[in-house]
Amino acid sequence: MSINTAVKWFDDRRGLTIGVAGMSFSAFSFLAVPVIRRGIGGAFEGTLFVFAAGVGGGAILAAMVLRALPSTIVESDTSAAATDEQA
Repeated sequence: MSINTAVKWFDDRRGLTIGVAGMSFSAFSFLAVPVIRRGIGGAFEGTLFVFAAGVGGGAILAAMVLRALPSTIVESDTSAAATDEQA
């Protein structure tokens, strides 16, 4: 879902968009797994709570920053698709 949204925003650079989105998932796992593994040794519930709070905070921040595509872009894409189908 997030990759599809990124491709809608950067339609002219699909390959780069998909690569960066996929890399961000991998980079987050690379950074998060050792932290979680180290924290689980001490307090399992506390580690999961802190991790969930961080993810929730990131989601709220992303919701405040990200916006839907402007309607002019969506309309131009639909009209271009309609003319392609007629040709």
